[in-house]
Amino acid sequence: MAVLPPISWLSVDNEILEAQERVVSYLRRMGLRVDEVAPEGFGDLRHYYSLYLSILTATTSAGLPRAIRFLHALASRSYGSELLAARASGLLASASDYITWYAQRERFRAAYRVFFREWDILLTPANIVNAFPHTNLPFHKRRLDVNGQQVAYLLQNVYPGLATLCGQPATVFPVGFTRAGLPTGLQVIGPYLEDRTTLHFVTLFAREFGGFCPPPAYV
Repeated sequence: MAVLPPISWLSVDNEILEAQERVVSYLRRMGLRVDEVAPEGFGDLRHYYSLYLSILTATTSAGLPRAIRFLHALASRSYGSELLAARASGLLASASDYITWYAQRERFRAAYRVFFREWDILLTPANIVNAFPHTNLPFHKRRLDVNGQQVAYLLQNVYPGLATLCGQPATVFPVGFTRAGLPTGLQVIGPYLEDRTTLHFVTLFAREFGGFCPPPAYV
């Protein structure tokens, strides 16, 4: 098992990281080879995530009138955020932009293929936070509390995007509860088209350590 190294620019709730460390320790005690390593060429994942946001936004906004997309892009760029700028690029993407982005995505997909020749699965957090209160605030004003600090709402897609951008299978599995009683999950990513690999790992993990349990306050 590979474990994704910490992302330098991304804060993750301490209780999620503690749960991940417990899982890693369990698996090492069982005799699994577990190392912290990332696919070659992924760098600090800033470009990876920006590319994901641009492609995602271009796809999901395709049905909007151009004038609306232009206004949304203008608003996104006004905040000076690298990630919101990536969304703005997606809103105004040309066919040429889209083809260029897909070529960049293919390089990441090729890196994953090489990576999974050595590793069976890649373990990461499923999100940077556990369950949080619902909000109706405008998207750009939404924030998440991570270890007492307010971070951009958009950052919660970083870990899911690791699988989504390249079409890798991924399975989220329960690993206990927070001190407040909220369920915590981690994510395993597998080789392209090997959905059964991640599902089989989760099945084996549940057999050894217990699977889903309803939260204590759940009725």
